[in-house]
Amino acid sequence: MYPIALAVIDQETKHSWSWFLSHLIQDLELGVGDGLTIMSDMQKGLVLAIQELLPNAERRMCARHIWANWQKIREMKQEEKLSGVVLRPILSLKKDQEQQLKQHQTVNLVLNNLVQLLKQCQ
Repeated sequence: MYPIALAVIDQETKHSWSWFLSHLIQDLELGVGDGLTIMSDMQKGLVLAIQELLPNAERRMCARHIWANWQKIREMKQEEKLSGVVLRPILSLKKDQEQQLKQHQTVNLVLNNLVQLLKQCQ
């Protein structure tokens, strides 16, 4: 994993992510994302921009961000109910289902600390 592009923007919005991705797509000739896997921190603007500009790219969520979001939910009063709703479907995935989800994935990473490192440099 290598940092391939960097931009300084005012806010992380769909518009700013679309601008960034459009330049990345053009420079790297990514087309519509065939054979590409993108890992993100689930930022809503980024997710929407990826869906629009790279519809064929596989999308992965960073495990650290999934855990952090789950921890926030866990602190709510309905802790037991939510943990079952959130974790049961994830834990019940069978190996063959997991393989179907991977289609074009060429990496098996679930954590992207590089993104966090770059964010801390701001």
